[in-house]
Amino acid sequence: MSDEVKATATWNGVKVDTYTNVRTGEIRIYQTKQLTPVLLAKSTPGNGKAGWTYVGNSGYDFMNIYNNEQRATGGKELTQKEFNQQFFTTGTKAFNNIRGTILRTEANYVNAGIPITERELIKQGHFNNRVPGSVDPASDIMVNSDGTIPDRSTSGEDLIELDPILPTSGPGGGPGSDPTPTPVPLEYTGAEESRAEDDRKGGPKGQGSGRNAKAGKILRYPLDEPGGPFEYDYISITAHDYLPSGLEVVGEKFTKAETAFKNLGPAYEKVIFPMQPQISETNAVNWSDDQLNPVQAILGKTANDLISNGITGGLKEIQNALGDLFSKTKNALGDSNTKAAVAAYFAGQAVGANLQGRMTGQVINPNLELLFNGPNLRTFNFNFRLTPRFKEESEIIREIIFAFKRNMSVQRSNTNLFLRSPRLFQLEYIYKGGDQHPYLNKFKPCAMTNFQVNYTPDGSYATFDETGSLTAYDLTMSFSEVMPIYSGDNEYTENPTDMGY
Repeated sequence: MSDEVKATATWNGVKVDTYTNVRTGEIRIYQTKQLTPVLLAKSTPGNGKAGWTYVGNSGYDFMNIYNNEQRATGGKELTQKEFNQQFFTTGTKAFNNIRGTILRTEANYVNAGIPITERELIKQGHFNNRVPGSVDPASDIMVNSDGTIPDRSTSGEDLIELDPILPTSGPGGGPGSDPTPTPVPLEYTGAEESRAEDDRKGGPKGQGSGRNAKAGKILRYPLDEPGGPFEYDYISITAHDYLPSGLEVVGEKFTKAETAFKNLGPAYEKVIFPMQPQISETNAVNWSDDQLNPVQAILGKTANDLISNGITGGLKEIQNALGDLFSKTKNALGDSNTKAAVAAYFAGQAVGANLQGRMTGQVINPNLELLFNGPNLRTFNFNFRLTPRFKEESEIIREIIFAFKRNMSVQRSNTNLFLRSPRLFQLEYIYKGGDQHPYLNKFKPCAMTNFQVNYTPDGSYATFDETGSLTAYDLTMSFSEVMPIYSGDNEYTENPTDMGY
């Protein structure tokens, strides 16, 4: 005996398993064909309502399964907002229909071993919690699909009209207990579509860099995880076509946000990894020591005067510059000590030896100073251990490795005359499935400079009999940002909302 009734349904081409608990009124939706069932969404009645929530990655899992099916059948893929609207309107109504039918079927309470005296209390509890499709034992009023209670017994017409044919009893025992569930027809189409976009903040519009842009397939490891919706942080790595910078001056044509992402073209696979135990960044600029002795200073000053004045001036300006050089040289050689030091310096330069130090016991003042030479590009290194636990996860790991290999590879032109740049990667630290992590650094677009796969990280060759997959994989990857960090990228604000670049 089990309190749960299992039914398999197909919603918009997506086949799922549902489990309805006749005691609590809870319904859970699982992805089918998984060795370890993946919980996608649930509705747990309580406190007078029975709302729906996603479970696991806040709907991205469910959306990815939906879009994969659409790609396979040539259907329309949805953004996260579009999928949310469709699921929380026609989708939840369809699954409420399944639950309501099961809760109204007396045989399900009998099969669960619930005494007849207790059944009335349970049914009354479902009605009090506004479980759609449940019926008040006293008045026979049925709760509407939106959780409202009508004032007449002929209620819930929308649910009655859409009721699928369900078995009066079904195998229980929780997900995975029955390998041959009973199919249930459930098709809903024509949902009102939303055209609202959910672009990522700080990314260039129209270039596929938004979180919900047409970014191709999402590959996620681990494939399933414990916990509720978005109860973990993760690293997102999305491949993009490389767009050349061209000859435009930086900042002349692009806005600040677009300048940082102007090299990103259309998006391809997005790979999601769990956070690493070691996370760090290094910001550096290039400073180096520089010398300018008095002789070089005099010659440099003369050269600068000739270039800045002589080009725009006439012969007289050139004569004045050369005369100034002659005058300074004559004054310097007027002192006997200076004359000897200068003579020793030039003699040493001629033979490549420090004659000045040997002859005079002194060196010419180098005027040593630390000078700025330019910015440095940041580099990032990541190491991920991937250990497949079931067949589907092995396949995802294979796709992840293949995607990185393909996207980092040099591309050939159609004529093979030229080589095209490999794709770039946009990295993000995501906080609980939402936006950029507020306490970790941001990334500019990166090039993958190294990708290494260790197929035997434990020092021995071992595979799974069912698939042939290796038992573990170590991925080592290095990224280098294609643009340096400028002061304008980390502008001062009194109340910053992120850690900056």
